[in-house]
Amino acid sequence: MKKACKIRTLSGSTKKGIVVKDLRDLVKRGCHILQICDEDFKGVYEEDQTEVVDNEYFQQLPSNTIFVFLEEEEEFPGDFSLFLKTLEGVMQEDESAKEIRSFLRNSADLGDMYNVIASVSASWNTNNEETREKDPDWFQGLDQRFKTKSAVMRDRAKSRIRSYLDTAKTYFKNQDKTTAKLAIEILQQFEDELRYNEYFCSLFDRSAPTKGPQPPLCNKEGWFGCQGVYNEATCQYFHTLNPYSSRQYFIIFSTWNLDHIIEKSRQVLPDLQAALTSKKKGQVVNTDYFFRLLFTTQNFKLVHIVCHDKGVHTGKKTDKRQWYLRK
Repeated sequence: MKKACKIRTLSGSTKKGIVVKDLRDLVKRGCHILQICDEDFKGVYEEDQTEVVDNEYFQQLPSNTIFVFLEEEEEFPGDFSLFLKTLEGVMQEDESAKEIRSFLRNSADLGDMYNVIASVSASWNTNNEETREKDPDWFQGLDQRFKTKSAVMRDRAKSRIRSYLDTAKTYFKNQDKTTAKLAIEILQQFEDELRYNEYFCSLFDRSAPTKGPQPPLCNKEGWFGCQGVYNEATCQYFHTLNPYSSRQYFIIFSTWNLDHIIEKSRQVLPDLQAALTSKKKGQVVNTDYFFRLLFTTQNFKLVHIVCHDKGVHTGKKTDKRQWYLRK
């Protein structure tokens, strides 16, 4: 079965339509259309930087997916670049800031980066007070409806969890009509459960109770700790951050991620689709299992950008024994 796709180069904004039968066909015809020589070709990626490494995964992707063709020596703007851009946004514009910026742009060494961060952040004023009235600088640019820092952080957590629901909806919307129809009820169950739990806004809320469906990932003071790369028990760099303590740290916190251990787009959603389409008469899909994989800390870790591994999470797959409810 042929699939309609869109392709582009890393630097090109123009997308070109193409219809292919499999991943091999996509690579062959895509390189020809984009004028990439075989020896210069590096790989095919989705726009979220997920590499498409096998035909099985390619076939699971919806029609009209946009694929980015990379050549050797090309790299997506990396986590270091993202962090640098964010750090630049919170530095005061003075001679020392210009020196730091120049230094960072010419160094990608983690040790250098942390030394510079320590130097920059030493000049930041911190204020761990909770309300807008007691720390107005922290609330610069934020909606007036937010009166406390915890309210802002709850909103940030809700936005992140809600984005995972949006991803699931988009995934099934782009499948065939039969699959999309089968998914309607489950997606509604997901949404109802999330609404009931306020989209787990407690995850970033230092004032939330420590006992609940999803306890906060920070302590009462607002300190968050990186939980390490997906396949490691702890963070080897001991990353910590308190976004409540200053506007600068709050901005930098936006570069931290909730990283799904069993990958959301590569594993969980395709396997939910497989469970829906292959179930036998009398079988009931275990929606709670897939819900926990998509939306809870059972399957994601809070990580600093350095610990966010965007490659294939080797060996991390769903448990087929839990796809369906036991009789």
